[in-house]
Amino acid sequence: MNRRTFHTTSVYIAAVLLTIVCLMGVTTHHSFGVSKRIAVLYFNDYSQFDSPTGCGCIPGVIGEFISGKKRLWDLEAGFTSLLNRKLETTGVYGSVPQDEILDAMKHLKFSRKDVRKKPDVRKSLAERLQAETLVVGNIRKFGQERARANASQSLRGEQTRQGLQANFLTGVQVLAYVYTARIKLEMEFYGASGKEVAAPQVSAMKKHQLGGAQFAQIQAIATEEGTELNYGLSPRAEKKFRPIVRPGEVSGIAFGSPQYDQTLLGMVTDDVLLQVVKNLRRHVGPDFLLASEIAEREKKRRESRAESSRSKGPIIGTIIHVDAEDRKNAYINVGSDRGVQVQQRFDVYTKGEALKDPATGELLDFIPVKVGKVEVSDVQSDRVSKVNIIEGFGEVKKGDKVREITDRLSTEGK
Repeated sequence: MNRRTFHTTSVYIAAVLLTIVCLMGVTTHHSFGVSKRIAVLYFNDYSQFDSPTGCGCIPGVIGEFISGKKRLWDLEAGFTSLLNRKLETTGVYGSVPQDEILDAMKHLKFSRKDVRKKPDVRKSLAERLQAETLVVGNIRKFGQERARANASQSLRGEQTRQGLQANFLTGVQVLAYVYTARIKLEMEFYGASGKEVAAPQVSAMKKHQLGGAQFAQIQAIATEEGTELNYGLSPRAEKKFRPIVRPGEVSGIAFGSPQYDQTLLGMVTDDVLLQVVKNLRRHVGPDFLLASEIAEREKKRRESRAESSRSKGPIIGTIIHVDAEDRKNAYINVGSDRGVQVQQRFDVYTKGEALKDPATGELLDFIPVKVGKVEVSDVQSDRVSKVNIIEGFGEVKKGDKVREITDRLSTEGK
């Protein structure tokens, strides 16, 4: 290789390497530099929420006077912290730490009033924070209310037992509680130029219903979570039910804590902040899917696939494990992906007589022989379900085939 050829080759290699580096730079920028820096400056609380009572229905000063306590929840700091947390979970938005925001405002000698009224102030602040968007929030409503209704009626009757007749008088009392949590926020989004991008209003509301009937010393309580029977005098109907709604219990929980998320107010807080993030996506960008939306899309995809599978015929699978210690329990290789549900039943078939080609002796198949029946007790994943062997105990084994029992097949078998 002469010097000229060597030089040409070196230039070519250098050009290729430079191209690769440039492509790596572009790829790195799009893969790892996707976070938009969002500065949640502050929230203003206009809700008059009275945290010592835990209900939000008494103005703050009066509530503090009645309860003798100072306010337990700082909603302004709490909502700022929770919105930052929500932004970080997206993987698209990066939040500016509050210490950095406070230091910047102190250094620039800006007040909240300045930020609210002057675009040039917002521009300077965005530049110092290197933020693409500034966010300000106003809490207009925040609270939980409880409505209670009850009705009672005395019943008189008679009962005959062992030939003796006796009169009785008892009372029937119907109770009902409705807890309602409401939050309303007014948001302000500003771009790096300091100009307003959008000013969406978001709100969320949830109700928790609790009702029941008391007949003498027996009380039946029904909520969305289930039904409970209580025996004895004056049972407390609320204590076992979630979400947490009772004012005394709510007021003892730290705002934004994991336990707060279990309260009715906590659930509504999560809903309303999710709407704020969706509005940022809409007005600021970029377009992306939230984790909840991805999960919902995957759920619909599985349901669609299961529906398609059902339209093609019965679900067919295989016994993949039989519990050696409790041989009533087994596992099959079909699950939520095929639309399998708890209490669904399958016939179990094992290999019977072999079917061979008479000319070549080649094994073609086996005649299936029904050996049992299983019922789904738990759908554990998209491809695994736990079943109980309800027929054929001791005969069902790993490798046996299962076939969904449909109404058509059941009718044919009768």
